Amino acid sequence: QTPVSGRTTNIPMSTVPRRTFGPHSQKHETQAWNHLAHEIHELGPSIHPPVPNPAPLGLFAFGLTTALLQVKHTKLAGDTEEDGKGTENLVWGFAIFYGGLLQVIAGIAEIRRNNIFGFTAFTSYGGFWLSVGTAHIVALLATDFHSVTFSPKAMQAMLVLMGIFTATMWVCTFK
Repeated sequence: QTPVSGRTTNIPMSTVPRRTFGPHSQKHETQAWNHLAHEIHELGPSIHPPVPNPAPLGLFAFGLTTALLQVKHTKLAGDTEEDGKGTENLVWGFAIFYGGLLQVIAGIAEIRRNNIFGFTAFTSYGGFWLSVGTAHIVALLATDFHSVTFSPKAMQAMLVLMGIFTATMWVCTFK
């Protein structure tokens, strides 16, 4: 074992390049350095293990949640008030766990890949779905349904702010 800055390594002393003299010394030194570089390269997967790409999870979570919300708005699940309420209840539960939680998980996984853009986008949109879903579920669970309402202007303001955020993120994609 070779002492390297107070620690020991498993690199045999014979592979550490040393200064030698003679007609073939440069060739042997180059081979030794190449061998050492190869050994260090082989350690790469142990030091930085490969991480799967979380972007498909985050994108599907956002896309499918948005599509399910559009099923509610376009009344594809039915025209009656009962169909609308049943679809709405499903949408907000889906928004919290699939659209929100999975996007936050995907965003946190993007940190491991050193993707700050993906982290920012997925955690922000995940937080958006978590907040919208939670607010609607709180309204549904309130004992006096009329005591918990949303101001349409407040909802519009939140959507405008998310639109500005989306536009800013879009501009950041240009190189």
